[in-house]
Amino acid sequence: MDEVRERGVTDFRTFLDVHPEFVFRCMSEIRVIDVNQHTLDLFKAEDKAMLLNRLAEVFRDDMEPHFREQLVDLWNGKLFQQREVVNYSLDGELLHVHLQFSVFPGRETDWSLVQVALTDITARKKAEAYLEFLGKHDILTKLYNRSFFVDELNRLERKGPLPVTMIVADLNGLKVVNDTLGHAAGDALLRRAGEVLREGVQKPHCAARIGGDEFVVLMPATPEAEGLQMIADIEEPRRGQQSVLSGIDPVLLPRPCDIACDRAPRGHRQAGGQADVRGKAAALRGQRGGPARGSRYREPAELTSR
Repeated sequence: MDEVRERGVTDFRTFLDVHPEFVFRCMSEIRVIDVNQHTLDLFKAEDKAMLLNRLAEVFRDDMEPHFREQLVDLWNGKLFQQREVVNYSLDGELLHVHLQFSVFPGRETDWSLVQVALTDITARKKAEAYLEFLGKHDILTKLYNRSFFVDELNRLERKGPLPVTMIVADLNGLKVVNDTLGHAAGDALLRRAGEVLREGVQKPHCAARIGGDEFVVLMPATPEAEGLQMIADIEEPRRGQQSVLSGIDPVLLPRPCDIACDRAPRGHRQAGGQADVRGKAAALRGQRGGPARGSRYREPAELTSR
């Protein structure tokens, strides 16, 4: 980095923003002198020679933003660092590690010799990611849950982008299936409904299960026409497909879902500031007696399985 200073650069972070290739250049110049057995086990290397000859497979891709911050800290004179970073094992597995980086005494000016201690925290990071997933998703259908939906609806009310189209769907007959065939059969139908919506709804749109048999698709920056097309896209692949409950009397299967489409969700809040989800759903469906005044209504679409 001496050559960068010689060029008169004073804002190193901005320099890296303009020249991201400099980070990869520095990554390619890393030279490892020695490692212990634990490091070989961590990176799944048979011996030291194998690891040292394949460092390019370890220092790559998602490591870049972390290494970038290391360079910024070194530029600012921080010779002892601790941070969570990403490396890769030689079989391609992504590793989350806690890194301790210290420059040896006497090498403070050129950073020519440093010691790096790595602690594998991959299991912890996976557990944290799973807990975050549970906080935002319905575990049965793998769709977003009511809590995420309420937060997202409130965010769209505050910040947009508008217009916002909402599709509301009920899985009719779920209680009958639960009562006659058991909750395992009902769960199978709910899982299949989740599969259908996950396949049909792509970002920036999102699908959520907000009640026992109730689902919602939020479509920001989307006019009604595109919402109606989304309904058709979700409905069409299910035509003629067998039910997930194969071999079951069709009379016992759920009837088609009620699906309606409305514009931006402004004004649909409870006094406490939470989105009135069920009120919105009821308004869209007209209490199941037909479309609500001012809403757009579509004939029911089937959420059945292949």
